[in-house]
Amino acid sequence: MIWKTNLSDIIKNAEYLLSEISAWTNIEVPKLSDMKLKKHPNFTCKEFLALKILLKKQHESFLTEIFGEGYFNEVKSINYSPKLTKIGEILKDRHQFEILPKKEVVQNSFLKSSRIDYLIFQEDENIKIEEITKLELTLGEDLGRLCTLRFPDLRINTEEEYLHNLQQIKEYNREANNRRKK
Repeated sequence: MIWKTNLSDIIKNAEYLLSEISAWTNIEVPKLSDMKLKKHPNFTCKEFLALKILLKKQHESFLTEIFGEGYFNEVKSINYSPKLTKIGEILKDRHQFEILPKKEVVQNSFLKSSRIDYLIFQEDENIKIEEITKLELTLGEDLGRLCTLRFPDLRINTEEEYLHNLQQIKEYNREANNRRKK
């Protein structure tokens, strides 16, 4: 997958060591190492946002840098404007009646129906950046809008938190090296 190669290059060419990226973003060093070695199976929205903030990138250009130009070209926006009856409006407002045409969302986003159900009804903390981007494009949202709405408080660490985390990582590495020497 091209995104793995591009993400690896971004990490390799960053002005930070893996331990520094981890200290700033709270992405674990082994995950960053897997990203660097192209072994990271899923690139989550939270990881994307943390790296975007750290590397001072714009959302859309960072997506293009990782996935390449035209990666999402096949994802189509649904043209949907329901004309609801009075009872339709009541059911939508009072009972959250589903009016989004799921079949069209599945077809246009290329996401499986079961995956959409899982993200909506069970767990969305680890949604992949690729998935949320496809949903944004399908639903006609601005790129990055659903990411921002879902993870509004995501930030990188302050310098004080960074220094504390970096010290912990260095201490852990020292202890690991000492264990290996024995």
